[in-house]
Amino acid sequence: MRERRLFAVVLGMLVFSGCAWVKLTPGGEKMRVLELAEVASCEKQGEVTVSLVSKVVGVNRNEDKVQEELNILARNAAVAMRGDSVVAMSAVVEGNQKFAVYKCIGVNR
Repeated sequence: MRERRLFAVVLGMLVFSGCAWVKLTPGGEKMRVLELAEVASCEKQGEVTVSLVSKVVGVNRNEDKVQEELNILARNAAVAMRGDSVVAMSAVVEGNQKFAVYKCIGVNR
């Protein structure tokens, strides 16, 4: 029991310390997070749903941090879809969010 409590305390400290759980890949670093109005002249490559843990030990994680990490996951996923930009298409629901992937650079429209 004591070990469980210690584990929960350490885990809570890590969560609330602002540690980055999600890292950008080298390809993800080149991706942009845009608004829908900014991709009017871009080609849609597809959609991706990304997810992560939004609660730890029954406590909600910081909403801004969750959004930041979901953006990173979407940017990383956009690489495989040959996109260069992502746009959030839904609100965050229980750690899940849908993004559209676009190719904007080098598109002639």
